[in-house]
Amino acid sequence: MKRLIMAVTILAVISVGCIRNGSEKTPPMDQLDRENPKSAVERLLEGMTTEEKIGQLLMVGIEGKVLDEDTKDFLQQHKVGGVILFGRNIENPEQVGRLTGQLQDIKSGPAGVGMLIGTDQEGGRVNRLPGEKGRFPTAKSLAESGRPGNVREAAGQMAVQLKEMGINMNFAPIMDINSNPDNPVIGDRAFGDNPETVSVMGLAFIQGTLDQGIIPVAKHFPGHGDTLVDSHTDLPVVEHSMDRLNSFELIPFQQAVDKEVPAIMSAHILLPQLDKDYPATLSSNIINGILREQLGFNGVVFSDDLDMGAITKLYGPGEAAVRAVKSGIDILLVGHTREGMVQAFDALVAAAVSGDIDSDMIDRAVLRVLTMKERFGLVKAR
Repeated sequence: MKRLIMAVTILAVISVGCIRNGSEKTPPMDQLDRENPKSAVERLLEGMTTEEKIGQLLMVGIEGKVLDEDTKDFLQQHKVGGVILFGRNIENPEQVGRLTGQLQDIKSGPAGVGMLIGTDQEGGRVNRLPGEKGRFPTAKSLAESGRPGNVREAAGQMAVQLKEMGINMNFAPIMDINSNPDNPVIGDRAFGDNPETVSVMGLAFIQGTLDQGIIPVAKHFPGHGDTLVDSHTDLPVVEHSMDRLNSFELIPFQQAVDKEVPAIMSAHILLPQLDKDYPATLSSNIINGILREQLGFNGVVFSDDLDMGAITKLYGPGEAAVRAVKSGIDILLVGHTREGMVQAFDALVAAAVSGDIDSDMIDRAVLRVLTMKERFGLVKAR
């Protein structure tokens, strides 16, 4: 009996040693799947069609203050995952609430996935909230108090009103540094003329927005503060070196990334020392290289509106859309022309089918979008 016990013990020791030394057979795949189950959004992604995936990468503008049948059919046909509201869509809180409710009811995306509905609510001259209650000071005015708490409170008040109207995303705050007094488009939209002020006040705005469960979008990466041209009309050129950007323009964005801001918007500006061929929105060097790899951003990257002159004067909608996704953009804003929206969708589907855009790149972008939507309650358990 003693010999039998000893033999069993030796076999047990040898067996354990084999496992520790890696000579044990690999567990069956179904066992590995049980041990490392896929997330809900990963399972959701696996069941999506190419068209549904591309639809999640688009955020479009619509006309009017009500959802007509033509617009409804368009959004459903193109599986659109998000809508941006402009002044033309906003009259009063009740009307906006009806519109956003209609947009969510059409369920243009995959089952269980809600729609991103955003607007630009910065305060000052970029103020979408209706009525006197919706009027807020400029970013510059808010920051002049020197109290981040004031900025956080104002952002929270904006977010409350957005939430009451069914808007779940705010394309703010501006993280640009107003370093050029002749800049025609930033000015008092910025919190200040130095990285420290913009960082502190911008982070306060982000936190105030998150306090109310609304998605903030920091913009315009890598910095639109030192331009002489408005990118709504033409392409600005900024001759800064990487050293200059690291020591100035990128500081607020790095701070936002470190605090895990969920989304960042790109700028339509050309920086020849970083990429002499493509503006930031279409530049893999800038989006994938600097924002993703150097700054370590893992959230959702939005393009600025591809209907702006800085893009439309140089690229067709389809070409711009494909190039933007290749650069690392996750969601393309196409805010004004239906033709541009259709061309962007068709070009992206064609590029996905042909392999011109790698399928893994598309899946990673869609996964980032779905993960953000899940975080903010727009993906329901299935």
